[in-house]
Amino acid sequence: MSVNKDFDFLEDDVPASTTADDAVETPEDTEDKETTVETNQYAATNDNVTLAKSPFAPRDDKNTRIKYQLSLSAVNFTPKEALDVTKGVPYFRSAESIYDKKWRETLLLADNDSILTDHNLDALNRTNSDWQQKAEYQGRSIAGARPRTEAKGTGNRISGLAAMNKMQEVLGLGAMIKIPLWHSGFHISIKAPSDIQLLNFYEKIEKEKITIGKNTGGLIFANRSTFINKALFELLEEVIYETNIKDFDTIENLAEHISILDLPIIAWGLAYTIFPNGYPYAKACLIDPEKCQHVTEVMLDVAKIMWVDRSRITEKMLKHMSDVPRKLKTIDDIKQYQEDITPTDKSTFTPSSGGFTIVFKTASLAEHFAAGDDWINELENTVRTVFADENSDANINNYMRERANLTSLRNYRHFVKHVVWDDEETITDEESSIDRLLNTLSAAPEIVDEFVKAADEFIDVNPIALIAVPRVPCEGCEETPTEQIEKHPWLLPVDPIKLFFALRDRKLQQSILR
Repeated sequence: MSVNKDFDFLEDDVPASTTADDAVETPEDTEDKETTVETNQYAATNDNVTLAKSPFAPRDDKNTRIKYQLSLSAVNFTPKEALDVTKGVPYFRSAESIYDKKWRETLLLADNDSILTDHNLDALNRTNSDWQQKAEYQGRSIAGARPRTEAKGTGNRISGLAAMNKMQEVLGLGAMIKIPLWHSGFHISIKAPSDIQLLNFYEKIEKEKITIGKNTGGLIFANRSTFINKALFELLEEVIYETNIKDFDTIENLAEHISILDLPIIAWGLAYTIFPNGYPYAKACLIDPEKCQHVTEVMLDVAKIMWVDRSRITEKMLKHMSDVPRKLKTIDDIKQYQEDITPTDKSTFTPSSGGFTIVFKTASLAEHFAAGDDWINELENTVRTVFADENSDANINNYMRERANLTSLRNYRHFVKHVVWDDEETITDEESSIDRLLNTLSAAPEIVDEFVKAADEFIDVNPIALIAVPRVPCEGCEETPTEQIEKHPWLLPVDPIKLFFALRDRKLQQSILR
């Protein structure tokens, strides 16, 4: 794929809905910045976060029927907080409930439609972190951006893909955007998937015979999610328009060069292309259901919910990511960029019983796919042997889930770099040997719990970029937003893959209603 010159990106690479005046001022010294985050469940502010532009805007009530059907429900709290509150609400699901019907319906929809997750809270609260909606280098912003479709030096004439993109925007069918992959070290430009591509994506997942990964429960990086993540990547390959990788046409496997931590960013980017002007968003108040059952209905600007931690981005990394589209990056440039990313102090696991230490790494998408395929193929082969004469998919899938639980640590295989034994001289780094060790450890419940906790901490605390929405005061409670809340809100992490799934459904629904 060659670099196409039909498009110029916005001069400052800012999201289309922002301007250069919205730029975030970067603190001169982030190393001395003290973390003053309160960790109580109803914390409203976080000094680690700087909000330049709110992603929320008043909802346009025109065409109410369509907008109601397209609205996504979410709570203004983490899932755990919401559960703690709703457990104390009597007759919550009953038609005879004393609680407001709209409030209850919003919460019930949020059970299935909520885009919030507890993952990445550790990253957002990381000591000395500095989360902003974009990064800057020498006055140039680095963020998701929509390209210009105006003609260059040819009057009012545009053609080719530029004309198609312009038509999509005019008709409300999506847009093209450029995405910075902060963990991988390059940019990609993608166009909005067509309805046919979205339908094919849905069918590809639904036709998958193995069901262990269809309900991932937020485990977007786990090997049980391999086939969903692979389908998402294959969709990306269909809609990618250009990158700033030199000789991109000759790359046989792009997944080898994309960090798994950029998978949520890719999913966010796909969601952004589908609804570039935002989508209706409903939030139910849970501060005190006895006193307030208000539902806040707003438009959410997808462009403004990607955040980067400036404290983790060095000057060298900034320069590397700002050279777009001026300088193409070689594979060696990209590899060096990835090597320069400093890991956190959560990069090892030693069981309480001792004996060995597992060293974690950040995997590529290719490593994730390979590890997941190996594990699932092993499960399939075992199960098919047991059920050689059985045609019941239900029985096969139940047994598959049981076997998956018995080798549960294989979910994290792609995050294991090697094992260091207690003599500190002997290591095990052969993939097949690590697979067998993880299978063995899966049979030790006490170690499983410790390992999963350590692996999850490593995954949750390491992102340089993530997707999150600000927690906002409830209008119904008549809470007046303070200057501190407006500048430094508490962020609620988003599961971007679940967000993409939800917006995919609404996009297809919108096409049907149209």
